[in-house]
Amino acid sequence: MFATPATIVRTIENLLNYPVRMLHLLVVWLLFPFLLCLVAADVILRTFFQAPLVWGHELSGLVLLSIFILELPHTLQQQQLLQVDLLFARLGRRMQNVVYFLSRIFVLVVAFLFCWQGFTGAQDMYTYAEQAYTLPLPLWPLSAAMTVVGLLMVVQALVQLIHPAKHHTPCVDGEIA
Repeated sequence: MFATPATIVRTIENLLNYPVRMLHLLVVWLLFPFLLCLVAADVILRTFFQAPLVWGHELSGLVLLSIFILELPHTLQQQQLLQVDLLFARLGRRMQNVVYFLSRIFVLVVAFLFCWQGFTGAQDMYTYAEQAYTLPLPLWPLSAAMTVVGLLMVVQALVQLIHPAKHHTPCVDGEIA
C-alpha cells in the first residue's frame, strides 16, 4: 500500500503550515507591534524631549527587514505574490499556466539564493562576530532566519510546481482573479 502523489503533497503542505503560521504569528503579534512602539517612542523622544534614540533608526531597519523576510513564506502560501491581474486575466488559460509555472521557477531560484546567501552570511557573521553599529546586537541570527525562510520557500515552490491545480486557478475569459 503506497501513498499517492497527491497524499504526499498534502502531507508536505500540512507539515509546512505550522512553521509558516508560527512565523506569521511572530510577525503579527511581536515584531510589528514592537516596530510601532519603537518608532512612536523615537518620534516622541525626538519631538518633545530633543533626545532621539541613537540606535532607533538602525533597530527599526533591522526589525522591518525581519518582518519582510519572515512574512515571505506566508505570502507564498496565501498566493499573495505580485501579479498584474489586468494583464494576467487577458491571457489565455494555457499562457496563464505558463506564466504561473515560470513564476514558481523564479520563486524557486530566489528561495535557493536566500538559502545559500543566508547560510554563508550567517557563517561569516558568526565567525567574525559582526554586530549592528549602534547596538551590541549580533547580525548572524537574521541571516540564519533567511536560511530557514529560504528552505521553507524552496519546499513550498516545489509543492506548487508539482501540484499546481490546488494553488493556481486560471482566469476565465477576461475575469480578474
